[in-house]
Amino acid sequence: MASITKEAKRIVEELTEIANIIADRLLNPEEEVVHYSHSRPRLNHQPSKAAEGF
Repeated sequence: MASITKEAKRIVEELTEIANIIADRLLNPEEEVVHYSHSRPRLNHQPSKAAEGF
């Protein structure tokens, strides 16, 4: 049960980071928004094809 809670918390943290990136880009469309994640730095360096349009 603890592993399910731990995994759920990790997923929520990732979704929160993604939501923050989207919000920053919507608020500052001309600026390149750079986020540094200690847990998942690959989110910053390898955006998905869906994220490239933002």
